Amino acid sequence: LVLATANSYAGGTTLLAGTLEAASAAALASGSSAGGITVAGGTLTLPAARADVLTLTLLSVAETRGARLDLGAARIDIAAGGITAAALEADVRAGRGEGLWTGTSGITSSSAAAGQGRAVGWLSNPDGTLSVGFAAAGDTNLDGVVDILDAANFVAGSRFDAGIPADWQDGDFNYDGVLDILDTADFLGAGLYDGGTYLPGATGQIAAVPEPAAPWGWLAVAAVAAGVRRRGAVVRDRTPVRSRGAGAKLTLHAADSNLPGAVFLPGSRRWVRASAAMASASSNCSSWWRSSRRSSGS
Repeated sequence: LVLATANSYAGGTTLLAGTLEAASAAALASGSSAGGITVAGGTLTLPAARADVLTLTLLSVAETRGARLDLGAARIDIAAGGITAAALEADVRAGRGEGLWTGTSGITSSSAAAGQGRAVGWLSNPDGTLSVGFAAAGDTNLDGVVDILDAANFVAGSRFDAGIPADWQDGDFNYDGVLDILDTADFLGAGLYDGGTYLPGATGQIAAVPEPAAPWGWLAVAAVAAGVRRRGAVVRDRTPVRSRGAGAKLTLHAADSNLPGAVFLPGSRRWVRASAAMASASSNCSSWWRSSRRSSGS
């Protein structure tokens, strides 16, 4: 069964058997706010040619009974209480299969299966919501690009080669539960750093070409890590100066002038764009950074 056009039916969507294909987010209930989705059996498929985002109150995929959700290129944001982190991770691991994202149950992605360096990522947000979606290795925050925020997330938790459990949002891109050189290889091997969005159908999409040498941005990770650990420091062209107020502050220059800013959310141990957290920035962030050559922000 194919849902080819927008639908306005009330309630959620439940699939018991067979295959249900949604041509867009709008094809499921009220579109981008689609209530709940329950895949008790069969396969529910989301579009691969467009990066739709669905906001759900509930998500349930009975992966132990062979139920399957193919995300295509979509991302799903689930309200707090709509699924547990443990259940979501189990679904994703089942969909990963042997690492090719061709699992016969759980949450997978035909887009990930078709592209080298592509996967399904998931993360736990500080407000209790969970997100899962088509992702490239390196995109720790599922925002559709691989940039300095992802590099900062990769080093922020000091998990590298420490044997400390790690998730996708920490940089565990191969789902072996730790952060190590294999994840670094995945990050760099994707060749997407500062290359714009990799999502299909996105305006202004840039196809990044991997360089034989490490990108400058990856070399900046060391500076970011040092600045995060150096309490109250501002980094300006490698020169630390005293900051105003509490928390680490980082100032980057020219190459990152396109980023309006970012905040570090300690609840989820990750950097996000300021525009995504502006409403709660004052209460949730321990660090604030603006990519300005003259000001560190406050």
